[in-house]
This record gives sequence, C-alpha cells and structure tokens, in this order.
Amino acid sequence: MGNTLYTPQWRCIGASVLGASHQRTNLPNQDAIQWYPNEYPNLCIGLPLILAVSDGHGSPRNFRSDIGAKAAVDTAIRVFRELFVEGDLGKERKQAIAIKDIAQSLWLPQTLVRDWKQAVQKHWQENPVPDTSLEWQRVVDKDGEKAVTTIKKHPEIAYGATLLVVLVTDSFILYLQLGDGDILCVDSKSRPTRPMQPDPRLIANETTSLCMSDAWKEFQIELHQYPQGEADKMPALILVSTDGYANSYSTEEEFIRIGHDYLRMIREEGTERVGRKLEEFLQETSSGGSGDDITLGIISRVEYGYKDEELQRMNSLAKNVSDFDSKIGHLGSRHNSLSKRVSQQGHVLIVAFFLAILNIAFSSLLLFRLNQLEQQQKEFKTKHHPSVSQVQQSPQNTQDKFQHPNIGQKKSQKR
Repeated sequence: MGNTLYTPQWRCIGASVLGASHQRTNLPNQDAIQWYPNEYPNLCIGLPLILAVSDGHGSPRNFRSDIGAKAAVDTAIRVFRELFVEGDLGKERKQAIAIKDIAQSLWLPQTLVRDWKQAVQKHWQENPVPDTSLEWQRVVDKDGEKAVTTIKKHPEIAYGATLLVVLVTDSFILYLQLGDGDILCVDSKSRPTRPMQPDPRLIANETTSLCMSDAWKEFQIELHQYPQGEADKMPALILVSTDGYANSYSTEEEFIRIGHDYLRMIREEGTERVGRKLEEFLQETSSGGSGDDITLGIISRVEYGYKDEELQRMNSLAKNVSDFDSKIGHLGSRHNSLSKRVSQQGHVLIVAFFLAILNIAFSSLLLFRLNQLEQQQKEFKTKHHPSVSQVQQSPQNTQDKFQHPNIGQKKSQKR
C-alpha cells in the first residue's frame, strides 16, 4: 500500500439505484440524494459538507413521492446552506452555544417542513391531476373514495417522503432524521455506531413522513461537537441510506458490517474508485435482497491508508486547477482591461469620425462661399470699373456727341 499520509481529506460519494421490484413493475426510482459543495453525482470535496437523502413512500396514495423526495433533498440543502454556511451562523460555526440552540430548537424542522410543503403544493398547482387519471383509480382501489377527497384537500400526501440530513463542519456534526432509513458512523478503528437510535414506531412499512400534519414534531436531531484539537475523534466514515439497503440484510449485524467493509475499500482503493463501483454494489444488493430502491451516501474523512501517489495526484490536480483558475483570472483581467481600452478607443474613433465629417462639411461650405464671393467680386469690378479700352473710347464718343451736336445739320444746310 505504500506509506500513508495523515492529512484529512473530507469527501462525499453516493449512488441511487432503481429497485429490482420497481424495474419489474415499471415504477420510477422514488429515492433521492443531494449534497453540497457541488451537486450529485459530482465528487463532493471539502467542508462544510451537507448530505441529504430521501425515500418516497411509493404507496398508491403517495403517487408523486419520487417528486416529493427530490423536493425534500433540495429543500434540505438550501435551508442548511442558508443557515450554517452562508448566514451569520455559518460565519460563526465555532460558537457552540448558538449551534446547540439551533439544533435543539424546533425552528429547523419547522422550516424544513414548511418549505417542502410550499414546494410540493406549487408543483401540484402547476401539474393538476385529471379526475380520470389512473392515479386516482389506484387510490380508490387501495384506500377508497374518501382517500381521494383527503388528498385533494391536502395534496402534500401525494408527495410523502422521509428525510435524512448530515452536516459536517470542522467543529461539529449535526444529524437529522425523519422517517425510516439509516445513519451509520464508523470510527478510525472500524467500530460502527449509530448517532441516533431507530424509532421503535417504525415497524414493517410504517414510517413518519414530511406529509404528516405535525411532521416537524417527529424529527430526531443529534449534535456532536468536537472542540479544537479533537477533530481526529470525528468518524472516519458516515453512511446515510434509505431503508431499502438495511432491508436487504437478514440481521442488523450483517447490515452494520458494511461500514467496516466500505472503510476498508476506501482505504485500499481510494474514495473515487469506490464511488465508481457504488452503483453496481447497490444494484446487486437490491436484486438479491429487498428489491426496493436503494440510495447510499458516504462521507469519508480519509487519512489512514491513503496512498501517497493518489494523494499526491489529487494535490497536484488541485494545484493545477488552482494555477489554471489563476491564469483564467489573469486573462479575464487582461480581457477586461483590453475591452475597456478598446471601448475607450472606440469612443474616441467615433468622435473623431464625426468631427472629420463636420470638418469636411464645413470646408466644403467655406469653399462654396469663397467661390460665391469671388464671383460677386468679379461682377462688381465689371460693373463699376470698366476696362482700359472702354475708358479710352468713352471720352471721344462723349465729345463727339456732346461738343458737336449740329455738325450733320450744318453740312446739310450748306448743300
């Protein structure tokens, strides 16, 4: 295996598969999974880390539970992000008292239920169910006409689903659960524990649900805090699964053993490789077990048995990505600067273009005016200053005309 490095590398992987029984009956996958940072199925790396899993009930009266499950995980991720990552509390995650107050109050489950109901009711209004649909007929066949009336009055019933959420930060882990499903923790010595005890009321196919009238009262919430310097006491692995996984095993002991198996595989093969095989594992489990949809999310604090070459590769990749981002940022800055300069030069050119047009127009007008003035000057000179020949001829003609007016008459008298 090579030497080991002990730098924690928090990651989240997961998969959701259509159950074998649902494949036979042509039903959709009614489970959902989502995480932050990044979005499923992209690899999730870093803290704070949020993982949400939901299981739609799938009975005839819950005929839109696949949509309800998707709405549940989306709502959980958004609410937890706004509260613990982006909000004021997220900026003060190490203030244990504030975190504990939030975890122990009813505000968090009330917000989750309210926002989920708003989401599914909006979907119901935008996608009404025709009275002649097969969904209503299945409800009548299973639960009678009264059930149809109830669902039309409370449409969230059609979207019924469970919800499991885990939030991991550098100083605490918050576990939240409504309904069936499993959260399993494994420490660095491969010892499995449950952060919350199973609800004894959840037997057979009975479960609490987001669609219940007082669903916010049914949440289980656990806060585990880790003071500075005790991060190594955090679980090495946290598994969050829908009940289809545990139901595929005949005993509780067999199911809990998967925690040890997954930790060993991650240590030996790396998180990413296990993540690529996860869907195949779950499909085989469903086919040989419950036949139900199975969804599994795994949060790992990888530090033991992590191969040097793999960690070096990841660090090198992270550095390359960082360098690439830096270069992109530099290019973006240069692009913005160049764009600004081009924009400024463009404005100058536009102004210069219009000034040139005005200059040409003014010059043309000036030349035209000068030509007019020259023409007028010539006409003036011609009218008021005759030529030399005209000046020489004018006096003689004038003298002949005015000094000898009777010459012709005198000559004719002599004759």
